[in-house]
Amino acid sequence: MQPLAPQGTPRRCPRAGLENPACPVTALILASPLADRDMKVHLTAGALIAIGIGLWIVNKAVLRARGED
Repeated sequence: MQPLAPQGTPRRCPRAGLENPACPVTALILASPLADRDMKVHLTAGALIAIGIGLWIVNKAVLRARGED
């Protein structure tokens, strides 16, 4: 039996889909051109992901320089 989650907490796709293999597949389909969205949406999403990865790299470098690896 799963512990109760606070009301409003999403219960689908816990832990990045490790309990339900359909979740990552659904996410990939919705993020792909198969979702029939304008290409501008995909380019914007790609740019945001690239920015997030860049910030993650900067964060890792700062933590490593401060010795908080």
